[in-house]
Amino acid sequence: MTTPADLRWLSPTALHAGGPRGLVKATERTLWNLGFEDVRVIDGSGDRGADILAVRGHEEWVIQAKWSSSGPVDSDGVNEVNHAFEHYRADKAVLVTNTYVSLPAQRRADALRGIGLDLTIWNGATLAAIGAHMPDKVEGRHQPREYQTEAVEEIEADLLQ
Repeated sequence: MTTPADLRWLSPTALHAGGPRGLVKATERTLWNLGFEDVRVIDGSGDRGADILAVRGHEEWVIQAKWSSSGPVDSDGVNEVNHAFEHYRADKAVLVTNTYVSLPAQRRADALRGIGLDLTIWNGATLAAIGAHMPDKVEGRHQPREYQTEAVEEIEADLLQ
């Protein structure tokens, strides 16, 4: 099982320090650890409200990451992930934040769920809880060849720094 030191990339301090790009990277890494088969970061201009597209089983997910330096994420984040849900015709939507969502944002999310949006909100505490149950490594589909082993070990050591 993973130790708290191994989860430094999901700690509230790391999520805050990483800024918007760090939150997207932490979310991507979390999705791989949760068994998603296809995770694509599409963050940028023209992303239609999705920062990440992912597949798990036969379900397509859209993820909107909203970083905040302090305080809650407002309804704009919920509206963006709703737009992405509709545009990409996803099965599930997730709004990820390093902090939490405001009461109006929570009400907006509840209203959208009432009309069929399968929306989940992952806040900083949710990410920490997910991280506490993650294995140490994402199991690969392929074993590295003998000549690749040293490179893999060096990459893993670098990631722990």
